[in-house]
Amino acid sequence: MSVRIDPGVRPAILAALYLAFAELGLFEAAAILGAFPTYVARFVIMTIACCAVFAWLRQRAPSLRNLTVLPYLIRSVLFATTTVLLILAFSASPSLNHTYTIFMLHIAASYVIARLPLPLRMPLTKGRLWDLPFALAVAMLLTGIYLYHVVGAAPEADPRATADGIRAALFAALAALSFAASNIMATVFDREDVRGVEGRPLSSLEVTYLGSIVALLAAPLIAIVLQAPLTPEAFTGLAPEVALAFLFWAVVAATLNLPANTLLLTAFNRTANPALVAAMDALVMVFALVPDMLWHGVPPASLLGPKGIGLALILAGTVWAIYRDAKTA
Repeated sequence: MSVRIDPGVRPAILAALYLAFAELGLFEAAAILGAFPTYVARFVIMTIACCAVFAWLRQRAPSLRNLTVLPYLIRSVLFATTTVLLILAFSASPSLNHTYTIFMLHIAASYVIARLPLPLRMPLTKGRLWDLPFALAVAMLLTGIYLYHVVGAAPEADPRATADGIRAALFAALAALSFAASNIMATVFDREDVRGVEGRPLSSLEVTYLGSIVALLAAPLIAIVLQAPLTPEAFTGLAPEVALAFLFWAVVAATLNLPANTLLLTAFNRTANPALVAAMDALVMVFALVPDMLWHGVPPASLLGPKGIGLALILAGTVWAIYRDAKTA
């Protein structure tokens, strides 16, 4: 029996580390100017950062004609759709903890999608379609996330109507499904040997760039849906320190999201088990302890209750998922 850790695990863990601090930037920026300006700023800065990396590598940005290649188009649209659905979820949510917990169902969604009998030349998941011990690891992760975010969280100060909560939960569930499908498309790229219009597979950076472009193209539609158009008047009245604070956190969010998304695409492209790579996203909660305690005032004593039990389950579920996958490789 061979034991080999999946090659997608390491980049997935690094992606979770970047995401933990990128989400701090998104949270702080959205608290200053709201979700929609943060969305636009994030993808504008991400696109600029992608172009800067291309210039540093002395490489041309990929042609937008690559969006005529169906797998690349699907992934880019799903990438933008996930962000839109999350904005809608958080804008309607009476409980951010519940909404984020529902979004983390993308781990279970990845497990299911990767085992569907899709018409591909190679299956997405190598090995048995049903793996009860690995499914147990997914259940441990989701239970830990629930304890950490919901049971262990302080009650919401101003709960809204139940209807808003149901609507937010629906958007978060759709975002989870979209995120899972978006990530697994990178595995499809590898299985189907997808190539761009230049006759070669696109790199993870190039796919991230295309996703950012599509997200920016979708911005006017999002503004209409949210009734939040960007106008010069919305910014001219800002105090300089407020504008600088927003810009700082937007840059933090975008520049850290760039390597996070690139690493995540690389992980899903390399993996033989997409559900394992998706499970690594639960480590965001572990890495986020540092900014939570430093910036958000989360007391260390809170880890002695359900929050700590949830954290232990997340770590145990992650280790078990890696071990189980390596044992059966």
